[in-house]
Amino acid sequence: MYLMVATRLDLAAAVGLLSQFYADPCPTHWQALKRVLRYLQAISAHGLQLSREDGYEVVCGYSDAD
Repeated sequence: MYLMVATRLDLAAAVGLLSQFYADPCPTHWQALKRVLRYLQAISAHGLQLSREDGYEVVCGYSDAD
């Protein structure tokens, strides 16, 4: 969720609105969810590329899951 909020503000807004109705969704909410899923399918080939200006291609990742 954090990565989505930091990189895909359009999805964060849609998911935030839809999450308000997860307990009792009406048909309109289901249609909106289907639209979000179709959007995700359409942009699945897009990615987030991070690069450095000095040419190094080193990736280090750390996680603290206490």
